[in-house]
Amino acid sequence: MPRINGLEACKLLKQNQATKHIPVILLTLRAEESFVRQGHENGCTEFLTKPVKDQGLIAAVKTHLGE
Repeated sequence: MPRINGLEACKLLKQNQATKHIPVILLTLRAEESFVRQGHENGCTEFLTKPVKDQGLIAAVKTHLGE
């Protein structure tokens, strides 16, 4: 992302009354425990690391948005 990273975007979405209900699935190469923790602290709903299997991403989307 050119101007802000995913953690910052997630935080902004969760702080905004109009968008705070939207599930956020972070998809990243960063798998360190501290980064995962930061993701959840900033309001991400699901945290997936690359490479992601299609089934894992589809399952996460279905879990948070329904079938």
